Amino acid sequence: MERSKRRVGERRGGGWNASFSGVLLAGTVLSGCTSPDEELLRQYRSYYHQLPEEHPARFAVNQTAEKPPSVSYRLRFGVYDDRDPDSVREQIRAEIARIEEGIRWTGERREIELTIGGPPVVFSGEYPLGSTAHESENSIWSIRCDRETITVTGDFSDAECRPNDGQLYRGDALEVFFCTNYEAKLYREIIVNPNGTIFTALHVNDRFGSFQCVVPNGKEKYGIAVQTEKRDNGFRLETSIPWRALPEYTRGNPPRAGEVLYFMLVRTNSDQAGEPSRMTTPVPLLYSPHNLFGYIKAVLKSEGAGKTVLPRPAGGGEKKR
Repeated sequence: MERSKRRVGERRGGGWNASFSGVLLAGTVLSGCTSPDEELLRQYRSYYHQLPEEHPARFAVNQTAEKPPSVSYRLRFGVYDDRDPDSVREQIRAEIARIEEGIRWTGERREIELTIGGPPVVFSGEYPLGSTAHESENSIWSIRCDRETITVTGDFSDAECRPNDGQLYRGDALEVFFCTNYEAKLYREIIVNPNGTIFTALHVNDRFGSFQCVVPNGKEKYGIAVQTEKRDNGFRLETSIPWRALPEYTRGNPPRAGEVLYFMLVRTNSDQAGEPSRMTTPVPLLYSPHNLFGYIKAVLKSEGAGKTVLPRPAGGGEKKR
C-alpha cells in the first residue's frame, strides 16, 4: 500500500500551509495540553512514520489513525465528550503498549515456494496467536495448488469437537485467508468446520489498519468446497478453493510462475461452550488473523522447475512431502 510521504499540512509542491499550521499551534496553546500530555502524544504519533511499512506491528500502528475522533485529537484539543481525560490517556498508553509489543516481536514473515501441480507444503504444530511458542506437534497443516484450485488441509487432535454453525470462528473450525493483491490489501476469508459449513467474505485492509468487509458472506460460495473427517480424538478438514474465487483471478486466468500468494491458516479451538475460541496458526502471527503484514508469502513455481527443500525452524515449521 503506497502512503503519501508528505507531512500533515505540507503542500504537494513544497512548503507549509501556514493557516493549517496556525490552527495546530493555536490548538496546542489554547487547549491547555500539558507537557506530559505532549510527550505522550509525541510518542503515540512517532510510530506511524518511523516504523517500516512491512513491519508486522504496522497492523496496530495504522489503527492509531482510525479512532473516530482519534484519541490524540481528544487529548490535544480537550474534546472529551463524555470521556474522562484520564481514560483517554489510559487508552493511549494501552495502544502504545500494544505497539511496543509488536516492535519487540521476533517472528518474521515466512516465505515458501509453492509449485503449481506439485507436492503440498506441510506445516507441523501450532503457535498460539501472538506467540512464538511452538506446541501440538501432532497437528498437521498443508497447502497445495494446481492450475484450477488451491487445496488446504488441517488435521487436529481434539478430545471434544464443538462446531458452531452460526458463528464458525467461535467453534472448532479452520480459517483460511488469501491475499492475491497485496498492494490493495484485498483478501478473501474462508472458514470451514467439521459439520461441513462454509463461510466466505471478501475484505480489504484499509489505510487505517482496519479490515473492511467488501462482499459479506452469503449463499454464493464461489465453488469453495470442504471434506470433513471426524474421529474420536480429533478431526480433519480439507477445503478446495478455485483460483477464480480470489481477486486477480476472477476472469478464470490461471496462476503463473512468479506470482505471489499471501496466505494464513488459523485453527479456532472451542474448549468450552460459550467461551471464546482459542486461535493458533502454523507459523507465528502477531495480533490478529487479519494482520496481512504477517501472512506467509508463497512464490508460485512451475511444475518441473526444480524442487527446493525448505529449512525447518527449530521445533517445527514447513516441509515438502
